[in-house]
Amino acid sequence: MSLLLRKRVAALGVILGATAALTIAAQPAEATAINCTYSHNGATIFATCDNTNPYGEWYLKLTCQRYGNDHLYYAKGTLAYGSSRSQANCGTTGEVIDDTIVNLT
Repeated sequence: MSLLLRKRVAALGVILGATAALTIAAQPAEATAINCTYSHNGATIFATCDNTNPYGEWYLKLTCQRYGNDHLYYAKGTLAYGSSRSQANCGTTGEVIDDTIVNLT
């Protein structure tokens, strides 16, 4: 291999390595919704949370119990980013029995 070709291969290796490092560094950190406060307006539940990652994604998830047959189902809330609010509703056929904040990456 000629000296010029070796220099080009070495330069390409440096560029590829730098690109890989930038790609790894650019991955979003995991969302961490903290210090949540809850409120409701009728059957709609609101979760307002702080987030240690301003670009983190999270949502409120409700566990609902259907009136009459006690069947459990889930209501996924609106997607929230960073310090924000998510809302969810069990509808008119059930009631909330539990809530969870789901952190996304």
